[in-house]
Amino acid sequence: MAMTLIKRKAAGIRLMLCLIFILLVAAGCLCTGYGDGAVQELNSSGNVNTPLSADPFRYNERYSAVMYNNRNGLPTSEANAIAQTSDGFIWIGSYSGLVRYDGNTFERFDPTAGIANVRSLYVDSRERLWIGTNDSGIFLLEKEEIRKWNKKDGLLSVSIRAIAQEENGTIYIGCVPGIAMFDTSLNLTLLDDERVAEQTRRDLRRGSDGVIYGLTEDGDLFSIQQGKIVTFLSHEECRVKNILAILPDPKRPGDLYLGTGDSVIYNGNLERNFSSMGMRDISPLHAVERFENINKQVWICAANGIGRVDSEGFHSLTNVPLTSSVGHVMTDYEGNLWFTSTRQGLMKIVPNQFSDIFEQSDLPEAVVNTTCMYGQQL
Repeated sequence: MAMTLIKRKAAGIRLMLCLIFILLVAAGCLCTGYGDGAVQELNSSGNVNTPLSADPFRYNERYSAVMYNNRNGLPTSEANAIAQTSDGFIWIGSYSGLVRYDGNTFERFDPTAGIANVRSLYVDSRERLWIGTNDSGIFLLEKEEIRKWNKKDGLLSVSIRAIAQEENGTIYIGCVPGIAMFDTSLNLTLLDDERVAEQTRRDLRRGSDGVIYGLTEDGDLFSIQQGKIVTFLSHEECRVKNILAILPDPKRPGDLYLGTGDSVIYNGNLERNFSSMGMRDISPLHAVERFENINKQVWICAANGIGRVDSEGFHSLTNVPLTSSVGHVMTDYEGNLWFTSTRQGLMKIVPNQFSDIFEQSDLPEAVVNTTCMYGQQL
C-alpha cells in the first residue's frame, strides 16, 4: 500500500514538472519578437536572418570571402536572387534558370521545367519556394512538385519583380504591372486598386507590424493589409525622390528606411510623408539596391559595394572581392553571409579557422619551412 502511494506521488511530481516545463516554454515563446503584436521579421526572401558566424566589419575578425561564378562551380556568371529552404538547400535565381546548392555542388534545377530568367525567390511559411521569372510567370516548388501560373491563369503579366507573404498566409506577387494575390488554398485574385494596377512593382516587404510595404518603379510608396491598400504616397507627393529600396523599421512600425540613387539614406514615417526624417550619408556607396536587418543592424547592398549602419554610424565594407551590382544579402542557418551580384555572381563570408601568428605577435612576415611544439610553445 505504501509503495503504491509513493508511485502515485512520483507520477504526480513528474506530471507537475512537465506542466511547469510547458508553461516555461510557452512563456519564452510569448516573450520573443519586437513587442506586443509584433510578428516575425523576414528578409526579402522570406527567411529569418540568423546571428553572424563571422562579422566582416569587426576589428581583427578572421573571415574568408569566397566568390562563386561560372569559373568555379556556379553555372552562371550572375545571381539575381537567393533563398534557403529548411532542408538546407540554398537556391539562386539567375537568367539561366534556378540553381540549387547543397553545400558542395551547384546544380541547375530541372531544366525541363521551363524555369528561366529568375528574378525573385521567396520561401513561405509552409516552406514552399516561390519562383518569380522575368517572362514565364510564377512557379511554386513544393516537395519536388512544380506548379505554374501565367496569363492564362489570371496574371496580368508574366514578369515578376517581388514576392511577400502576409501573416494570414496571403502571398502577394508584384508584377509588371499589378499585384496578384494567392490565398492559403492557392486561389488567384488581383488587387483591385487603380493606384497600383498599372504600376510596376519594385519591391514588397513585410514589416514587424505585419503590414506589407511596397515600392513601385516610379517611386510610389504604399502599404497593404488584408488585400487592401491602406496607405498610398505618390512619388510626386513624397518628400524623398528617386527611391530605389525600402526596409520596414523593426523598432518603429510604420517607419521605413529609404535608399535612393545618390549617397544618402532616409528614415521616417510613411503616413506622415517623412515630415520628420533622419538622413545619413553613405558615401562612397550610391544607388541602394536593397536593405536587410541583420543582428539589429541595417545592411546596405548598393551598385558599388556593401555597407552597414550600426550604433557607431555608417561603415563601408572593403577588402572583399564583391564590389559591383550587389543585390541581396542574407545569412544561412550557420550564420554565414551570402551576397548576390548581377555581374559577379555570389560571395559567401565564412569564419577563418586559421590564425596569423606573425600578426598576433607583431612579427615581420617570413617564409616558414617547418614548425614544432616544445612544451606549450610553437
